[in-house]
Amino acid sequence: PAGITTVSIPPRASGSLLPDQGPGFNADKHRAELQRLRVEHQAKEAQRLASLPTIPKRHQKILGYKAQLTPTQNADLLQRGLTQAEIDFALSKHCSLPVRVVMASQR
Repeated sequence: PAGITTVSIPPRASGSLLPDQGPGFNADKHRAELQRLRVEHQAKEAQRLASLPTIPKRHQKILGYKAQLTPTQNADLLQRGLTQAEIDFALSKHCSLPVRVVMASQR
């Protein structure tokens, strides 16, 4: 069609992302190497995932944080429309630790 230029790609360029399939290429060896790398990666990933804390452990860690807000955080919540009573109620439900607002000078 008019305005369209056809470009032919040389056979060698079309396979440039594939392994060299020259005289020394062994497809079975190449597949075996890919499989070995895949298994190695899966083992590393499984080890990494096993080292992560479980959800219950993460939950307990979060509950262990002190239920406190900085004055800036508290002011931001008030600006967003919450009342101080709502903020205090939400903090009291975080965990059984006492609730308090931390002044910048106390940090």
